[in-house]
Amino acid sequence: MTLTNILSKIRYLLGDISTNNYSDVNATRAVNDYYNNAISIALKESGSWEVQGEVATTNLVADQQEYVCPTDLLDLKRIEVNFEDADEDTWSIMKIKDMSNMSTVLSNQTTSADSSYVRLYDNSIFFENPIETSVTKGLKIYYSVEATALSGAGVSNLPEHLNSYLIHGACLDYSIRITDEKGINIYRTLLQEDEARIILHYTSKLPAVKTRISVSSEDYN
Repeated sequence: MTLTNILSKIRYLLGDISTNNYSDVNATRAVNDYYNNAISIALKESGSWEVQGEVATTNLVADQQEYVCPTDLLDLKRIEVNFEDADEDTWSIMKIKDMSNMSTVLSNQTTSADSSYVRLYDNSIFFENPIETSVTKGLKIYYSVEATALSGAGVSNLPEHLNSYLIHGACLDYSIRITDEKGINIYRTLLQEDEARIILHYTSKLPAVKTRISVSSEDYN
């Protein structure tokens, strides 16, 4: 659904109000707030179905230990590295360690060797040791990205039937703004129902991997 259609539906539900009552700027801001919320809910509930999935590749640089994560990273899925040659099948999955549980002093590590793990600190990845040899496209990050803000002729990435979450969320914000108690109750309830649909949709994306429940039959004779 396009942003234009979303804004039109919002104003229709609020009583065919005009842009003088709910400007494009304010309505769009509300829509994008709930768009981000919807993507966050989808990521939390999606399990093995990757939502907003991206793969970022960058170079390994000799003597460099810190690598800044992509700016749009929302949820880190996996880090792979190739210390030899990114064109060869010599990739490794990097283990991520919690630095608070490490017994060694990090500042004393001067070993020049391939790292066996990485640490995450704010928006950066730190290798155990500085990279020994530069490798073109030797670092690969699998992650989920933030929702791209809707603007102009932008189209929501959500399935069509889930865009009601954005619409009802923006209607709720407007109802709160004008202190419409009836509207607040209506749209808060609708928003909860929309959230339940988002959860149901993304938890059901891969029915083939649902947990199998064993049921033993009872003898009633």
